[in-house]
Amino acid sequence: MEKKKIEALHQEIETMKVQLLEQLVQDIKYMAPQADAERNCKLMYLTNGQAAKIESSQMAKVASALDLTGVKMVVRFCPSQFGKAWLRSFPNCLGRYPTKKVPEIDKKAMFDVDHQLLMVMREIVLPLVVKCHALVIGSPMCELTAAFAEVAAPVQRQYGDAKNCPFRFLMFGNATEYHLVSKAFAEPKCKTVAAQLRRKCSAWNALSVSAFDNVLKMRFGDDWAYWPEGDVIKTCDYSMILFEGISNGQLNTSGLDRFQNDFVSHLSINLPVIAMMTAGSDRLGYVPAISDHVNRGLPFVLLDSRKRPEMPNLAEFEKYMEEYLEKLHKNGIRDAYNISYLSCVKHILDIQKDAQTHIAKASSAEDKLDSDPASEDKVDKLEKHEWIWEVIQRKKLEVRDYNKYDRKKDGPKATCAEDGPFAPDAYDAEDELVKAVNLVLRHTGREMQYESTQWEDRCRLAIGVLTRTEGWAQFAQELDSNWTRIRSSCFFKFDAARDFCNTHKWMDLTEEPYRNGAKMENGSIQLKIDVALAESLWPEKEDFEKEKEAFIKLLQGQLKFTEGLNRLSRSEEAFTSQNNLWLAVHDVLNRDNVYACNIHNRNQVDKVLHKVARIDRLPKGNTLETMILLRWAWNLVDIFDEHAFRYKMVSKAAYLVLLLIGIAVVVITVAAQFAGDPLQVQGKGTQGSILLGLTLAATLVTGMSQIVDPQSKWIKLRGGVLTLESEIWKFRTRIGSYDAEGSSRNLLGRLQAERNCEAAFKDRVLIVQEGVLNASGLKATSLFSIPTAIDDMSEDHNLQAVEPQKVGRMRFVWNELVSCACCTTSSHLSRVYRFGNHGQFKTCPGFSRSPLQGKDTHHAPAQPNEYVRFRISPAIAFYQSRIPRYSFRRKVFQGSLLLSTIISALLAAISMPFFCAMISCVSAALAAWQDFVGLPKKLDRYSTAASTLTNLLMWWQSLPEYERSVMENVQFLVEETEKTLAGERNAWLSDAETSAKKVKANISQKNLGIRKWKRATLRERLRLKTTPFTMPTLSLRLKNLLPQIEAAAQDKSQLQAKAEKIEEDAEDSVKDQRSELLSTYESSLDKMRDMAEESPDELSSPSAKEQFANLVKEATTASKGLQKVNKQKLKTMKKTYYEMRKGGKSKAVGLWKEVKMNAHE
Repeated sequence: MEKKKIEALHQEIETMKVQLLEQLVQDIKYMAPQADAERNCKLMYLTNGQAAKIESSQMAKVASALDLTGVKMVVRFCPSQFGKAWLRSFPNCLGRYPTKKVPEIDKKAMFDVDHQLLMVMREIVLPLVVKCHALVIGSPMCELTAAFAEVAAPVQRQYGDAKNCPFRFLMFGNATEYHLVSKAFAEPKCKTVAAQLRRKCSAWNALSVSAFDNVLKMRFGDDWAYWPEGDVIKTCDYSMILFEGISNGQLNTSGLDRFQNDFVSHLSINLPVIAMMTAGSDRLGYVPAISDHVNRGLPFVLLDSRKRPEMPNLAEFEKYMEEYLEKLHKNGIRDAYNISYLSCVKHILDIQKDAQTHIAKASSAEDKLDSDPASEDKVDKLEKHEWIWEVIQRKKLEVRDYNKYDRKKDGPKATCAEDGPFAPDAYDAEDELVKAVNLVLRHTGREMQYESTQWEDRCRLAIGVLTRTEGWAQFAQELDSNWTRIRSSCFFKFDAARDFCNTHKWMDLTEEPYRNGAKMENGSIQLKIDVALAESLWPEKEDFEKEKEAFIKLLQGQLKFTEGLNRLSRSEEAFTSQNNLWLAVHDVLNRDNVYACNIHNRNQVDKVLHKVARIDRLPKGNTLETMILLRWAWNLVDIFDEHAFRYKMVSKAAYLVLLLIGIAVVVITVAAQFAGDPLQVQGKGTQGSILLGLTLAATLVTGMSQIVDPQSKWIKLRGGVLTLESEIWKFRTRIGSYDAEGSSRNLLGRLQAERNCEAAFKDRVLIVQEGVLNASGLKATSLFSIPTAIDDMSEDHNLQAVEPQKVGRMRFVWNELVSCACCTTSSHLSRVYRFGNHGQFKTCPGFSRSPLQGKDTHHAPAQPNEYVRFRISPAIAFYQSRIPRYSFRRKVFQGSLLLSTIISALLAAISMPFFCAMISCVSAALAAWQDFVGLPKKLDRYSTAASTLTNLLMWWQSLPEYERSVMENVQFLVEETEKTLAGERNAWLSDAETSAKKVKANISQKNLGIRKWKRATLRERLRLKTTPFTMPTLSLRLKNLLPQIEAAAQDKSQLQAKAEKIEEDAEDSVKDQRSELLSTYESSLDKMRDMAEESPDELSSPSAKEQFANLVKEATTASKGLQKVNKQKLKTMKKTYYEMRKGGKSKAVGLWKEVKMNAHE
């Protein structure tokens, strides 16, 4: 019962530690051997249970706790094994396993690889991470990590503090790999870096040394001489996430791999990620992790460490490798560099694919479709050179006619290709891929089988030597000299040897204790023959042969057991039959985001790394469903735009007619009073008839405007056009609600994320469409008769059945007026609209041919540079081209109004007042028209938008190239651009709606105004015109109030700052008290654990139970008291905070009320 309570408390502590990730991180200073200054390490130690509780959504907190914020890029070094760095961690393995030497033919080649790797790190990787402010993620016993640490240490020393260094270094490790070198951490004389870290990390010390020993015995055998002796990096400042790696008493590193992939995937959402690997991997064990990495959409670089000639196909490569392996096997070395082998195979497949693509392009006469320099390689190049209708046609044929494999077999033959390895009938991409996967697995399986055979042969040779011995002295001597050969296939566990020693006293099992840095080529456990005792016990030859035969039988039994294990796990047949590994290799070789290059070709490595650094999270191309959605959206844009233009023309024409009628009424009325009959029409009542006709015309126009309401329709349609364009661009850039988080998921997750983006885009377009069509009576027009979607999957329509008629624009005005007068729609009178301006259909003018190079196709996923070219630059050009035009018009209107004022004054001065009314009427009409078109507000909006977009463009162009790949910068670019355009659109809508309300108010009073104007005399009108109008001194009052307003704002900001400080203090207090609670729990648990370890038998005694209950009560009381104190303190602080905010707000509101009152006056 007590144990269950202890376990429950322990689980509660683990959960609290995970919630407070800061408690898991320790800042540790250590002194590296032969170093002149201390180094820093931020260490986070995680048990497997803690690692399992940390979800992917908490990875941001992990990065923040390790102070890894502010990075612009991620470079990940995957564990590259079986080189010098790996051998330094297994210093005694070559005596037992000589086949594990560095797999190079001679020392010159081995040193050449080391030097080339150092040059790649110093000349390419280090400048890249410094320039990009990158986070470098390393692995233990890794060639890449060791080489980078060696070249990065001087750079870190130059910057002094690690915080000033432009890059960050993070290590992932397993505690079992550092256990041996830190085993004596309690002894001050142990100076290894791992021992210093373990000495200061209480979580690492929680698990006993014997527990680590037992785990390593199960994994690497009883002999500690063959356990890993890896030490952590000694030359750099870094952060480290160390996993315990033990579950249920066994080694389990799956939590480390999952945690590392989730951590990198979280970073990849906003940052470009480069992962690379070289050398080898034990049994290709890391390839499934590579497959998971690339299936998440992240790039991976395979580095070939060997210098090889260029080979055109797999057959030539296989022949070359047979010759190379023959030389390597002569030296008794197996080829452990399977990752380098994989890299070379991938390189050959890429060469063949590029050559086949070139032939296919030449055969179909598509050489003209070279890639756009500004386009990115991750987007399907075909879609960059096809209109929407072309892509839909191609994709629906692919879906409808034949599947992937039939297309490869029955596709068009290359007419211009000659016979050769790349001829279409001699090359099948899928067959070559399968051959390549089998080739990689066979190579690794054969090398493992070769190594196992070598170990077994060494053991048999040693057993044969022992069998031929003829005396105890020779037997003992041969056993000592052949011990490492015997150990190559015998005694993984020494239980049988111990049993043999118990029954045969002449054989002793000697075990050496661990000594740091001790050389143990024969191992720490060895069988020794006591010759003197053996000769005294078994002096006769027959007895010697009998005892020798018993020992030989023991060795043969061990060898037979090892042979059985090797057949099951290390044979070629067993290795190639692993389906999950076959699929993982297939994914790596088949994915386009896997790149292969050779470290001896540094130019190639440099190009690949810089190319990979620009890769973002956009899909390669759109699906058929996405293309149909985009076509539908662009159809709505074109339809809304065309009808908005028409309603705009109707609205302006109606308003202009009303203004002209008003001017005509005034002119005729004034002229009739002062000049008789200006029209010289005989007969009484001519003037009244003309005025009546004008009034009826005005009434007709007013009534038709009220019925049609063109201005409201224009505003809604134009607003819908701008909103849809913004949503389309957000969707093409995958920003905002269309941000496909599948970039950090596996392949299926990314596909599902794209489907979610399509669903979100469809919902948004539907909302905009419904909002437009349900407004201002658009359902009573011909808008719904226009098709926006067609049945593409059954026939190739291309809108030929609904081709529009070619009639004039102004015809629409008459058709709309007549249709409204007749209560019908205009769909049967005119179907004119600018339909298909974005390549939706083949019959649209100008879209029957493929787009020219550098032209926007209106559908391909848009990279940031393409967004700048096709979205920002045209918007800036549009605003900048309109500003001079509207500025000139505004000056003309202002000049006309000023001129009319001067003329009116001159006419009044020369006693011609009757002309003043006409000029005033004209000037009023000009002012009304200026207010209707909103020139001053347009200039202000356009100038603001042009300035904002220009500044945004300059910011983007000033960013370094690597920062343009950072997701945060791309998101800021798109969101700020769309926000600016949306702000201009909303301001226009507001101004347009205000103008429409004014127009309606004017129209409703137009007839009443005309009648009043007819009855008024000229003297009354002149008196009204010359009545002085005095403005109140509002500006002076506001000027006097400004200091008070500023003081109130300052008081409010100060009060808010104090309130925020109170909140921060409250959070710090809660954290401190949580830490106290955690320490209380830990101390209680330690006391309980000590009780259980010191006196387990007395744990059930009444006194022990009472003491245990008191400890539980103490922890519970502390927890409840802490919660009560926290609630009371937070309640008080929140009350103070809200009172201070309320006081500052009420003071500011009072002043603004005074401002509004003065403005009202």
